[in-house]
Amino acid sequence: MTSNLKILTNFKGHYDDALERHYHFENYSDDSDCNIFLNGLGCLTGIYDNQDFASQLQSYKNKIHYNHEQPCAWTSSDINYMKKSADTKKLFNKIYTICPYSANWLNEVQGAERFVPTYFPFNENQIVHEKEEKVYDTIYWGGVHSEDHMHILDTISKFKHHFFTLGPAEWIKSQEQAYYKYITHMNAARAEMWEVLRKTKVNVLVNLLHLKEEQKTNIKNIGGWEKNKAFSHVDEGIVPQFKTRPIESAVNRTLMLVKKDPWNVIEYWFKPEEHFLYYENNSELEERISDICNNWSDYEHIVENAFNEAANKYTTEKFILQMKEDLDE
Repeated sequence: MTSNLKILTNFKGHYDDALERHYHFENYSDDSDCNIFLNGLGCLTGIYDNQDFASQLQSYKNKIHYNHEQPCAWTSSDINYMKKSADTKKLFNKIYTICPYSANWLNEVQGAERFVPTYFPFNENQIVHEKEEKVYDTIYWGGVHSEDHMHILDTISKFKHHFFTLGPAEWIKSQEQAYYKYITHMNAARAEMWEVLRKTKVNVLVNLLHLKEEQKTNIKNIGGWEKNKAFSHVDEGIVPQFKTRPIESAVNRTLMLVKKDPWNVIEYWFKPEEHFLYYENNSELEERISDICNNWSDYEHIVENAFNEAANKYTTEKFILQMKEDLDE
């Protein structure tokens, strides 16, 4: 018998059109006085800042939280934010996190197996199963935070491309005005971006968080920071960050062309050559895009493999069902 699960969501502090706002986990909520699942930064803040809410939580046998933001918390100067992300009060039995390295680190530091690596799901009701004609070559969405991103934009501009971004105000390298001209969509609705993805052959991905100097210092001020494998290249200004772009690309049948890095966190959920392709360095990016676009039929099977993997395994429904099955064990 599958366990009942009460689900609460609060996305205060999230982007207005962030992927998690499309999950609608609350549609799977049951009346339960035993198991509760809290999703969103607003829920986490509410528990830590509201004693009455925290007290009510303790009446449940199983208390679960889904943390979408790690490893971002560790780059902050806000100690309270870090403590909430690490759940130092141990309010939850289990915390699902998108950062497997933070999960291993926190479990070791806290001496309990509470943190569990997980993926970004996609709402099965928003998956378009029919194939669409590919009319664009390539896309990049995100910010301009590093030399990698500047090279991506210099490269994709040679093709029929799109560049989605929240805007230069969100970029680390916001002063690089030469890259403003590549913007095709700024702060666009996610559904609009998905529509473009379905018509695009290649999405160039970088699963890294690029650090400012003060963020490097913030990380090094954490006791035992060296034991987190995510911090092995802090001096180079990078930590691994699994993005939402892989799942969004996979369900919209866009080939994922991923910049290889010291961690390759995407391999926790997708297999290279089977579900996505790597490019080793910036010098080969243009050649790889050109070959894929000119020989699309040779690569379509990878796109289909990724679509089937995501549509069958990484939906919101499967996410909740797995959580309920874990409760039954």
